Amino acid sequence: MQSALADCREQLARKHPADEYKESEIREWISSLIEPEKSVIVWLFHRGPATPTEIGNGLGLQMQDVIPAAISSGFSKGFIQIDNIHSSTPKYRIHDNYHDAVRNVLHPPERPFTAS
Repeated sequence: MQSALADCREQLARKHPADEYKESEIREWISSLIEPEKSVIVWLFHRGPATPTEIGNGLGLQMQDVIPAAISSGFSKGFIQIDNIHSSTPKYRIHDNYHDAVRNVLHPPERPFTAS
């Protein structure tokens, strides 16, 4: 019984391999960014979809400084999605498939169970 309970706790403590892979991709990407670029990603994660102007105004940055580098690196890896891409005001956001991974990298959850 103790062994079964320990096995169950160990399984609950583990993440799905696909989730671990996404988080490692996000962690690697964010660590490759310089500080102003990281702040763009953190802001975009917390704010949600935003135009380049909104991002710049929200962070007090000039659009040409860091926004294109942060967005283009994330877009090329599939982490950033562009809505209204053919519009004069495209909106950038964290891709739905990576939103949870970005959250877990920026704000690691406390695991309720740990392996004994």
